[in-house]
Amino acid sequence: MENYPENYPEFERELTSALGLTRKPIAVSFHDHAPAGIARFEGTVPSGCSFWRLAAERPLLRVVADQRGCPTAAADIAAALIVIAEHIERGEAKWGTYHFVGADAVSWHSFAEAIFDLAAPQLAARPQVEPITTDQYPTPARRPMNSVLDCRKIEEAFGIRPPPWRVGLASMIREVLNPTPQR
Repeated sequence: MENYPENYPEFERELTSALGLTRKPIAVSFHDHAPAGIARFEGTVPSGCSFWRLAAERPLLRVVADQRGCPTAAADIAAALIVIAEHIERGEAKWGTYHFVGADAVSWHSFAEAIFDLAAPQLAARPQVEPITTDQYPTPARRPMNSVLDCRKIEEAFGIRPPPWRVGLASMIREVLNPTPQR
């Protein structure tokens, strides 16, 4: 399977069509002007992981195992943006559109398993996670089988190598399950 390169307008059209989106997907792009075909984002997007909610509601989760992607921790995105901002501040701006996702592809099923494996000691009961096919999980919008993105360009331009998604997931689960009081 081929990973998507940085041709964002084409990727945006494919993703919007495949998912039946009513809003355009989000991309972070570093240009000294708005790139052709990419609209400026000025809204809010809900976040969170539905696996947590579903685990509390049911002992068995049926999760798609034939769709691949690369989960990305918000902290990893923030760290990458800081590196890019430092380049810009030093006058070393490399304007362009870059992909950044967690390293290593994973299916939704394997991602759910990893979440519950890491969280199991803190959960009242670990749900069973059953692998299913996309055809067994009908949704109004057709989901892409492969949403893996090619991150070589950001590594070449800024030396940013995406960390494995499992590292970010473990950190996020520690924060969620053992929150530190805010000052």
